[in-house]
Amino acid sequence: MRLFHHAWITVYAKPEDNFQRVKETLVKLFPFNLKEEKLKVEETIADIDEIRKFSILQVHLEKAHHLNAFLKSLLSKLTPEQKAILNKQKESRLDSALHFFIRLDKPNLMELGEHWLTDAGNCFHIKFLLAAYPATRKAGLKLIDTLFSQDLKEGED
Repeated sequence: MRLFHHAWITVYAKPEDNFQRVKETLVKLFPFNLKEEKLKVEETIADIDEIRKFSILQVHLEKAHHLNAFLKSLLSKLTPEQKAILNKQKESRLDSALHFFIRLDKPNLMELGEHWLTDAGNCFHIKFLLAAYPATRKAGLKLIDTLFSQDLKEGED
């Protein structure tokens, strides 16, 4: 069963951040080798002001086996309490286009290697496009319920 059509994992590397460390932490989120899977970290430079710039790093997943492997890995690193929070907050985390949003605290992930949910801006942004049928909010919410009430099966595409 395909749960998502796409996923975008994004992080901002500010001037005060260690760019290489931010990128390494992003790459470690994936349970597969990005290079071997012919995926890359896209980098965009944005201006803070006339002098300072920051980098936006993003990985886009669209193949079912990448999406399922990433999701299974992510869910294995979240506590049951965090999964319950995601399910409880599903209404506010799902937009009208069926994008489901998760934010992981950047300092905790980079310093401790721990996956903690946050509502703050200093985070790793994860945006999933749900593969709900029909493509309605009601079907999307039901898919989220299903996702957090059962474990993903290994190798499911």
